[in-house]
Amino acid sequence: MRRRLCPLLHCLLLFLPVGCTAAPSEGSGGAGATVRDADADGIRDEDEGRADAVDSDGDGVPDYLDTDSDNNGRPDAIEGEGDSDGDGVPDRADLDDDGDGLPDRVELGADPSHPPDTDGDTLPDFRDTDADGDGIRDGFERDLDPDFDGLPAYRDLDSDGDCRPDSVERGDGDPAHAPLDSDGDGGGDFLDLDSDNDGLLDALEDADCDGALDPGESSVASADTDEDGVTDLVEAAAGTDPDDDLDTPQANGDFVFIMPYRAAPDPAQDTLDFSTSISQADVVFAMDTTASMDGEIRNLTEALQGMIEELAAEIPSIGIGVTQYRDFPKSPYGVAGDEPFVLEHRVMSVGTLEGRASVQSAVDRLVAEGGNDTPESGWEALYQIATGEGTTEGSARVPAFDPATAPPSVIPVGESVGLLGGVGFRAGSLPIVVMITDVPNHNGTIPAYRYPDIASPDHGEALGAVTRLGGRVIGVVTTEDEGDEARADLTAGVLATGSVVPPTAWGPAAVRPAACADGACCTGTNGSGVPAVNDKCPLVFRVSEDGDGLNHAIVRAIEVLTTYVSLDVSAAAEDDDGDSIDAVGAFIDGIVANSGAPAPCAAGLRVVDRDLDGVADTYPNVFPGPTVCFDVIPRENVSVPPTTAPQVFTAKIAVTGDGVATLSTRRVFFLVPPEIPEPPVIK
Repeated sequence: MRRRLCPLLHCLLLFLPVGCTAAPSEGSGGAGATVRDADADGIRDEDEGRADAVDSDGDGVPDYLDTDSDNNGRPDAIEGEGDSDGDGVPDRADLDDDGDGLPDRVELGADPSHPPDTDGDTLPDFRDTDADGDGIRDGFERDLDPDFDGLPAYRDLDSDGDCRPDSVERGDGDPAHAPLDSDGDGGGDFLDLDSDNDGLLDALEDADCDGALDPGESSVASADTDEDGVTDLVEAAAGTDPDDDLDTPQANGDFVFIMPYRAAPDPAQDTLDFSTSISQADVVFAMDTTASMDGEIRNLTEALQGMIEELAAEIPSIGIGVTQYRDFPKSPYGVAGDEPFVLEHRVMSVGTLEGRASVQSAVDRLVAEGGNDTPESGWEALYQIATGEGTTEGSARVPAFDPATAPPSVIPVGESVGLLGGVGFRAGSLPIVVMITDVPNHNGTIPAYRYPDIASPDHGEALGAVTRLGGRVIGVVTTEDEGDEARADLTAGVLATGSVVPPTAWGPAAVRPAACADGACCTGTNGSGVPAVNDKCPLVFRVSEDGDGLNHAIVRAIEVLTTYVSLDVSAAAEDDDGDSIDAVGAFIDGIVANSGAPAPCAAGLRVVDRDLDGVADTYPNVFPGPTVCFDVIPRENVSVPPTTAPQVFTAKIAVTGDGVATLSTRRVFFLVPPEIPEPPVIK
């Protein structure tokens, strides 16, 4: 039996696989008990660092006994001895197989046995240094989720959710380089909703999200795209082109205040300059149409279009109104068919051919007839022009002014009308009434011509109504027998409304009418000289009996009036009703007349405190033309909290003459800067 047993034992030992014997129990140390793959993962123990008890994942179990040495969820038997990133650490023991700075356990996802391949390049994310293929290493993108879309940045093609792909925001495209960080805040542009930190979201600056600077867009990498000294945020608020250095708020006459919530405004105040030239005026012709006025009517009819052209060249926005008067249709003052006032055409701008034709048709309807006694109803007419009250005294049929029915029945497209007074003066206009007659008026400066039996306003009441509108009266009188009385009567109206200019209004000798010497008023027939009164020239012009020169007298009268009339100049803020905030109440603390500001502000102008609040608010007695300056002082923003987008509110600063005529305006923008989340810092 022994002879057979020994050969059999020998054979069994020969066929026993190496390393497949049972592990010795703890403490056994026989030489024959050494095991080469203790964890049966197909990797020799000596390769897994048994001699040094290497524990790659630090879980207390040495690699040679650990079937998942790096604890990434994938068995060592699958990961094997390969070294994907060439760092000398085999993948089975490497916590970051691809060496991209993002641990395998993050990139393997919920099911390590089926690792994701985000970009579909056949390399699973944990073996791919750029899992989403956007050109930015996963180690830079990490597992952050700044846009809270549930997708970590290393797998998200638009990590910050700003519509601009990470591939656009990465920079030079070299994966070894840190991604572009335009504002240097430590967060790459791909994580930053406002890459240049100018207060504008990237999605607003690059509207089509293509990474190119297209027309109408601003740079996401520069706070001042056109390098004009005005930030993109301010240009966005003011509506100027951020890529055009010639288009700025200042160039457009506008200004922007930065109004952070519960913090000091920037700037703390600013000086704005304003022109005092009259930019808008409404001229109403008050024509005496009694029988003797045929020549004057003919001249106005024939010359009207040329007059409008000349006036429009002097005043940017000119409005024209047409009225006529005779007298009350009661003997001995007038005859049947006469009226003390008729509105033929309400005040309307005349910027179009249709608008000018509309006014022309109203003048064409004027006919010289009627009248009875010498004086007419000019002061009643002026009162109706200023008030629109209407009257039925003395059998008159003068309706109250009704903007809904006032002629013309159709306002031409492109023209504007107003609602003020009895002819619809436009808001912001200097009202000018040109009274054209050859006789004095009832209830004027001559007691003998008062109405004894008709309740009609006298010249004082009429002029008071005009003054309340801030209007001016100009007189044009033909040189007939009653011309002196007519001039004296109208002079009272001219003086009462401040239609007085210095003799220098007609310029030096080289440009004055030939018959008008220096120091004289060029208000006589054909521009001849009339002696000044206390170095002042009341604007009552004389024309010949046939009306010749009427048009030139009217145009010249309006030119010198709008150039040399004395105005009290003040400024006021108006809110823009287009937004939900009262910008004036929320953001403006005060407006102060600043006579000491440098050029272009005019020097030597006096300022006064008209409302007695301790703050200078008015430049008194200013001739149109010089530049005046006002300081706008903002107040702290306590009413508009920030959002992630800029909020802009608008007010208008209007400078007026006598509180009526708008001389110039400036838009002021109040910008509440956004509060944009800070990006995470790239490590």
